[in-house]
Amino acid sequence: SPGNGLNALHALDPSLGASIEAGLLPDGPFVQFSADDPSIVNFSAPSAQGIWAGLSRRTGHFPWFRLVREAADRLPVGVLRLDHSFVDYEEDGGGVTVHARPRAAGTEHHPPLRASILIGADGNLSGVRAGLLGDGPPTYSGLAVWRGQCPTPPDWPAEYEPNLLTGWGKGQFIMLVVKLEGGARLAWQCFAPWPAGRLGELASARVTDGAATASPDEAKRARCLEAHAGFPDLALGLIRATPAHSITEHPQGFREPATCGVWGKGRVTLAGDAAHLATPFLGQGTGQALEDAVELARAVAAGGPTPASLRAYEAVRLPLAAVVQEGSVALAKAVAGGGRAGERDWYAAHPEVLARAPAPLVVVGK
Repeated sequence: SPGNGLNALHALDPSLGASIEAGLLPDGPFVQFSADDPSIVNFSAPSAQGIWAGLSRRTGHFPWFRLVREAADRLPVGVLRLDHSFVDYEEDGGGVTVHARPRAAGTEHHPPLRASILIGADGNLSGVRAGLLGDGPPTYSGLAVWRGQCPTPPDWPAEYEPNLLTGWGKGQFIMLVVKLEGGARLAWQCFAPWPAGRLGELASARVTDGAATASPDEAKRARCLEAHAGFPDLALGLIRATPAHSITEHPQGFREPATCGVWGKGRVTLAGDAAHLATPFLGQGTGQALEDAVELARAVAAGGPTPASLRAYEAVRLPLAAVVQEGSVALAKAVAGGGRAGERDWYAAHPEVLARAPAPLVVVGK
C-alpha cells in the first residue's frame, strides 16, 4: 500500500483511512533470492530509505479483502448489489439506462436502472468500456500469475522475519510472500512467463473473456511448479504446502498507455483498471483507483452528475494515471523479456507519485 494510496483513502474517508493505516503490516527488510547463487541474501530496509523518506504516511501491506469489507460496511444499506452482472447500457439526453442480469438461477431479475451518469469501475474486462470504446480485450503480457495462502510451515526459517519477501529464482521469475495473522499464515504470489499458446490451460482466462474454465486443483499447482522450475526450494515448498483448492491462476493483461487517452463520452466515464489497466509492477492498482475516486467525487460534488463534471475528473486524473500506467507496463515488458523489475529505480525517478496527497473531500453539512 504505497503512501499515495493511503493519502487518497484519507481524503475519501478519514475514518476508513485511519482504520486501514492502523492495520498495516509494515515493510521489513527485503530478502532476495539470487539467480546466480541459490542462497538467500538479506537486505536491510535502510537501502530503500531514500525512496520512502519524507512520505506523509507510512507504507505497508493490508489484506485486500479487509479493505473491501471495511469500505462496503460504510455504504448505506441497499446501495451495493452483488447478485447481478452488468450487461449493457443506453444513453439519451436525460440520462443512462443500465441493464443487468442475475448472477445465479432463481435470483429475481432487477429491472433496468436509470441514472444521470454511469461510472465503469468494472475492472480489466470492463463491460462498460466495451460498450463505450469497443477497443477489444487487454493485451497479454506474456506473464501468468499464481496466488495462494497457507499456514506458515513449521520449518519456516526464523531469520526470514521480514513481512515482505521478494524472490528472484530463475532469471526473471518473481515471488512475493507476505505474512498474515501475525505470522500464522503466509500469502504468496508468483509471476512467470507462460506461453501464449497455452493460455487455455489456465484456470481463468481473464485476459480474453473472464470465464473460468474447469481445471483440477492439482493441475493448477502442477502448472505453478512447472513455471517455477529451478526456483529455490524454500519457495517451491510454499507452493507445495498450499492447499491446491486455494491456488488461483490467470494470465496477466494490460492496456497500452497510448490506447487509454479517452476515458469517457457523454454521461459515461471509466475509473480504475477499466480506465488505465496496468500490471502488478509498482503495486499501484488500488492506489490509482482510490485517486480516481477522490477526483471523481470532487468533480461531481462541484458540478453535479453531468457530462461536464465527468470531463473535469478526466482532465485531472488522466495525465497522472498515465505516468504510473506507462511505468508499470514497461516494467512488465522488461521482466517478460528476461530483464529485471526495477521498481525501486522507477520510484527513485518519480518520487512525486508516492508523495501525492489529494485535498480532503468537503462533506456537505460537516
